[in-house]
Amino acid sequence: MSAATARPVSITWAPSITIRIPDDLDLALQRHSTALGISKSDLARESLKRYLRVTEFRSLRTQLVARAQASGINTDFDPHWRGLEHGPGRGLWTFPDDYPDRVGAAVYHAAPELRRTQPE
Repeated sequence: MSAATARPVSITWAPSITIRIPDDLDLALQRHSTALGISKSDLARESLKRYLRVTEFRSLRTQLVARAQASGINTDFDPHWRGLEHGPGRGLWTFPDDYPDRVGAAVYHAAPELRRTQPE
């Protein structure tokens, strides 16, 4: 190939890490990756990304709660009071189908002056 017809070469470099994972986790990754039809490394990469996003969210939430409490805002509300329902599993709270109606009813109960009246 002459210099005039040579194609540019792009080199992509991405840092990699090697993590030793327990055998039972490796087997679980294999089962899930086979079921989903993706490679085990792609599944592990996506799981790690999701974990890091959750960790970042928890850190942000902790910072926001601290700021709110410093401003005198109560952030410790009971999940039932917030209209959530306890689903199956430990610590799993879910939004019921009528959640928007529950929130509206709670707001109007706490501040009835916010309720709009129907035009006559």
